[in-house]
Amino acid sequence: MENMFELLREEQEVIDAPGAELLDVKCGQIEFSNVSFGYSSEKLVLRNISFIVPSGKTVALVGPSGAGKSTIIRLLFRFYDVEQGAILIDGQNVKTVKQESLRSNIGNFTSQEFFIIYLFIIYLLS
Repeated sequence: MENMFELLREEQEVIDAPGAELLDVKCGQIEFSNVSFGYSSEKLVLRNISFIVPSGKTVALVGPSGAGKSTIIRLLFRFYDVEQGAILIDGQNVKTVKQESLRSNIGNFTSQEFFIIYLFIIYLLS
């Protein structure tokens, strides 16, 4: 949990694109389309990951430590930008919407609720 709080204290690396608009959630479908990402340029954590979470469905991220489960959540909240591919919510690329709008629409959780739920999910998956 402390790691997530550290992320919030760090200087913001990801900034809104010029002309970014509010996220317009209609159904809530989430799509990762050929997403690749690495915390450093030498080592990708995710390589060409694609999946769709249909509106109203629940998906569990399961895998060993270091497989990228937490990274997927961080990318969805746009704490980082993807190297390749796109993350779409109802067809809108998260890079083109305001981060505040994105984060306030994902589950409509407050920060504290998000971290409690995040830790619970990680505990269940460990």
